[in-house]
Amino acid sequence: MNYEIRHLSILSFLLSSNKNSDLSIADRDPEEMLEEAEIHGIISLLYDRLCISGPRNDEQLFQLFLNGLKNKNLSSALRTNVIHQEAFDLLNELNTNNIHYVVLKGFALAYDIYSKSYLRPSVDIDILIEDKDIERSKVIFLKKGYQNIKEWEPKEVHLQFTYSKPLLQNITCHWDVHRAISNDHEVSNLLPFSEVYARHSITKVGETWFKSISRPHAFIHASIHFLRHKYRKDTVRLIWLYDLFVLADKMTIAESDELILLVKSKGLANIIMQAIEDTLVHFPSEYLNILKNKVQKLPAGNKLNYLLADSSNGLQRFARQLKSTKSISSAFVLVRETLLPPKEQIYSKYGNVSSKLLWLYYIKRVVSGMVKWVRK
Repeated sequence: MNYEIRHLSILSFLLSSNKNSDLSIADRDPEEMLEEAEIHGIISLLYDRLCISGPRNDEQLFQLFLNGLKNKNLSSALRTNVIHQEAFDLLNELNTNNIHYVVLKGFALAYDIYSKSYLRPSVDIDILIEDKDIERSKVIFLKKGYQNIKEWEPKEVHLQFTYSKPLLQNITCHWDVHRAISNDHEVSNLLPFSEVYARHSITKVGETWFKSISRPHAFIHASIHFLRHKYRKDTVRLIWLYDLFVLADKMTIAESDELILLVKSKGLANIIMQAIEDTLVHFPSEYLNILKNKVQKLPAGNKLNYLLADSSNGLQRFARQLKSTKSISSAFVLVRETLLPPKEQIYSKYGNVSSKLLWLYYIKRVVSGMVKWVRK
């Protein structure tokens, strides 16, 4: 399933605030639409929209689709509520221990720009933690019953690791703990922790509060995240574009001005322009057009332009990562983790192989990786 799927246009149209009564879903498959809406993370958003005003034509098909949304929305909302309550408990512990962190992406946006938090579901909760606090935060995760599901913590090849905790049947809380804002070293160099943390917002939810990414930084981060997936032909979720749509709508004049200053200073005009244009295709917006007009007046950016046509193979990407590391020792760790990761990574990929044959699987991994690099 990639960016261009069968019902993308009608799903985005249903989400748009500019719906009209002439919308028809004739010749559409409601079951396929539901499946694609779930993949795109927009079940609850669609149900919320269509409960207020829905199309009048093709009533039978539409009602079938709406009933399916209702059932999936209830399940999604309950799951989200359980996970978020667990998340608040963990965040309270981080706050108590004065951990320096910033919550990113879906969870942060759910409580900042969406009218109801469950309208913005997230598969994982992404949190950026300052290097000096990583070890202390791991103690807190373990204390709260979390486990590192991959059993190793890469330092350079991936700038994040995952802690998970089963909550109820089929419901698990996953935290992606980021050492840097992106696994792409060039992106992380452009958006260092010190800058993101200095401009973080405080989001209050009842008696709980947490540190969340600022809207200007969230817009840049969401744009880069979307484009990384788009140009690598990965699955791109419609909810990522909707985030940009809502962010543009919710930003104050001061926040919008700050975004423009950040884009100019970091040379990201081309990147942000592309993200805005792609979003406007699906979600027409006065506020996005205002941003677009401002970005158009900036000097053409030259940072991260490889995201606009990522035709490079894996070897080229690796070389770019190597060049962007901060020190010789970091470069050495990147090479070591790429070629000779801990045995837990081998077990994760190939199963619990015999320790006597482990070296054969390392060779297999290196050879298959090099072939993959060349072909991509």
